[in-house]
Amino acid sequence: MEGILRLAIHQDKIYLKSVASGIDFLGWVNFPHHRILRRTTKHRMFRRLRQHPQESTLQTYLGLLSHGATHKVRQQVLNESYLWNV
Repeated sequence: MEGILRLAIHQDKIYLKSVASGIDFLGWVNFPHHRILRRTTKHRMFRRLRQHPQESTLQTYLGLLSHGATHKVRQQVLNESYLWNV
């Protein structure tokens, strides 16, 4: 009886999801073979880029985007940053 912890799972605090729906972790949704940026993270990124249109902010977010399948988002960021110079 020494190795038994006698723990119980709370019925209202657990839910089961399939791996195909992705796992949300640190601003990314991780799938078995790729990861995409979470929608709220993307909206926050674009809002901050508009508030602080600086080269350092742009490079920070381009570095973040290099860690996932974000080709279209990267193009949107670069297109928006192009408007700063006009």
